[in-house]
Amino acid sequence: MEFRKGAGALILAWACILLIGYVYIFWLTRYWPAGEYGRYALVVSILFWIEIAVVNGLPYALVKFVSAEPENAGGLLVRTAWMQGGVSLILFVLTVLFAPWIGRMLNDRLLIFHLRFASVAILFYGFFHLMVSYQNGVKRFYTQAFLLVFYALCKLCLGIALVSLMHTVTAALLANTTAALVALAAGLFLLKPGRRSGPVKGFAMVRFAFPAAVYFLMLNLFFHLDLWLVNYYLGFESAAFYAVAKSLAKIPFFLFLGLSTTLMPILVSRLVSGEVQKAGDLIARAVRFLWMLTAPVAVSFSLSSQEMIHFLFKAEYGRAASVLGVLVWSTVFLSFLFLFTTVLNADHRPGLSLVVTSFAVFLAAGLGILLIPRLGATGGAAAMFASIGIGAAGSQILVFRRFHVRVPVLSLLKTGLAALMLWPVFHFWRPRNFSLILLFAAAFMLYGFLLVVLKEISMREIRGLLGKKPACT
Repeated sequence: MEFRKGAGALILAWACILLIGYVYIFWLTRYWPAGEYGRYALVVSILFWIEIAVVNGLPYALVKFVSAEPENAGGLLVRTAWMQGGVSLILFVLTVLFAPWIGRMLNDRLLIFHLRFASVAILFYGFFHLMVSYQNGVKRFYTQAFLLVFYALCKLCLGIALVSLMHTVTAALLANTTAALVALAAGLFLLKPGRRSGPVKGFAMVRFAFPAAVYFLMLNLFFHLDLWLVNYYLGFESAAFYAVAKSLAKIPFFLFLGLSTTLMPILVSRLVSGEVQKAGDLIARAVRFLWMLTAPVAVSFSLSSQEMIHFLFKAEYGRAASVLGVLVWSTVFLSFLFLFTTVLNADHRPGLSLVVTSFAVFLAAGLGILLIPRLGATGGAAAMFASIGIGAAGSQILVFRRFHVRVPVLSLLKTGLAALMLWPVFHFWRPRNFSLILLFAAAFMLYGFLLVVLKEISMREIRGLLGKKPACT
């Protein structure tokens, strides 16, 4: 019940965040020329990657340790907040100092000012995510969901208001910083600190947080590395097209991110209690549900990429369609890579997660350098597809061997078959404009019907997902 309700709340929250984010992206791509949006996307991409150290380092450790020691949640939060302040300040200073080097590497001197200006957000964003992670650790998933959606809404409203007034990239970057500050204030208002029942093992948290932070830095390179390489080899305009395709392709990952983030605290609790068998069963269910959720989205996106780009963006972004179909499958693989490495982290093996992810990242970099000059932007998408797929397969083997997970092979095959049966729908119906929404609605209804016919999902599970009866615990 706890897993189902938490995952449902966070999946719904990420659906809202994605919708809000895409409204903002669509507005910016229409308000600015492609080159200007390309520069903004590049700055945000670099800044977001830098922020990973404060978003997924100590906050991720806080989730792990609060889940294992709920009786000392307040003490853990206070100690982590002090350490987070130091890390945020160091990253801010390093970003300001290294901005000229980054600008020279990417052949854009104006990028130096924009990156330095945007880096102020680091000081607030890290503390905001500390509040979010604390809510996750104490299993207050609804509060966590609210904070995430609230930040997205603040960014949208402030972004449209400031860009409309100032018309510059600087205005959008100012909106990012202000939204982080407002969301942090909301997080502090909703905070209910737990008890302090004993000493906090600060060194143990740092020992877990450091490899975890590096792991997340490497993991998030999959969202940025190919864009940076496309920009380096092909220029800002191609980077803008690629960024548009990337923004749509990452929907399966972020839409169902809540499943993996809900799994973390529950899995830690079970492992601390010595319930390894139950942990393995929970992992098997998570794999089944993740495939059930991502497969139809990926198939639908890859079959309707041309129509999606023309519906959502200006005609000049039509070139993005050619890479969207490949990139969307890359992010499906990334969803499973994140799921399996989350399990390894919950098992207190962040170093192993780092090794697997780093190997896949270096493979992606090598393939990107090899393929992008020869195949253009499609080469970047192909590099991501191959490298992430290999990383996901390797992490799956490690997890299944450790927990003796029973692979639901028949279940995965039936789900894949139901998703593939959507092909005739998208092949014979080529909608324009808003009729694309009707096509997606019809496709997902057909997919659900096929799952019932194939007896892959029962009415009992459907009622459980709607909250009437527990589907899984």
